[in-house]
Amino acid sequence: MTKDWAWPRPEEELVDHPDSPCDDPIRGPSQADNRRAWRHALLPEEIHTALRPGMTNEDIRALAERLLSQAG
Repeated sequence: MTKDWAWPRPEEELVDHPDSPCDDPIRGPSQADNRRAWRHALLPEEIHTALRPGMTNEDIRALAERLLSQAG
């Protein structure tokens, strides 16, 4: 699913290596880069879901668990 999500996106949107100056600049995005970008893109959607009317404590707890699992 990660590859499918990342495939149409430009490399600049996926790769962020400011702490790796010796990294090969012509290397394409790694699987970790793709996952990181996808998680970053999904976070606003998850927050928007949490703000919708009618959320129960159980819904909010499940959302919090999903967000925490994505952070790791």
